[in-house]
Amino acid sequence: MPEVLSEVVGTYFGHFEIQGEVTFELDIRYNDHISNSHYCPRDGVENWWGKDGLPTGYPGYSGKIQYTLSTFYRSDIDKAAWDHQCLDIHRLLRCLGIHTGTGSGSEVVYSYEVKLFESDFPNLLDKTERVIEGIIT
Repeated sequence: MPEVLSEVVGTYFGHFEIQGEVTFELDIRYNDHISNSHYCPRDGVENWWGKDGLPTGYPGYSGKIQYTLSTFYRSDIDKAAWDHQCLDIHRLLRCLGIHTGTGSGSEVVYSYEVKLFESDFPNLLDKTERVIEGIIT
C-alpha cells in the first residue's frame, strides 16, 4: 500500500507541475473498534458526542503513517502558485479513505496517527484473514 500511496500523491502533485518524491510508511494493526468521534467510514456515521443509538466505533486498522518529502518536493510546494490547501496531503489521503489525526513533522518528514476503516478497504481484511489462516493452520 505505501508504494501505491506514493504513486497516487506523485501523480496528483504532477498535475500541479510539482515534481519530487514522496515515500510512505504504515505501521497499522487491526482493531474491531476504532473510534468514530472525528472520522467514520464512507458508509458510516460520526459520533462525536457518543449519542445512544449510534455506533461508537467501527472495525478497521489504526496506527501510524509517516511520509517523507524530498527536499526538492518541499521547495516546489512552498513556491507553488496554487492554493496550498489543494496540495495538502491530508486532504488527498482523506479522499482515499485514509484518515490522519494528530502528529508532527519537520521540513520533510511527517508522522501522524492514522485510521483506515474496514468497509473502505475490504481487500485489506481479506488479505489479513488469509495471513491469519496461514498462521493458524
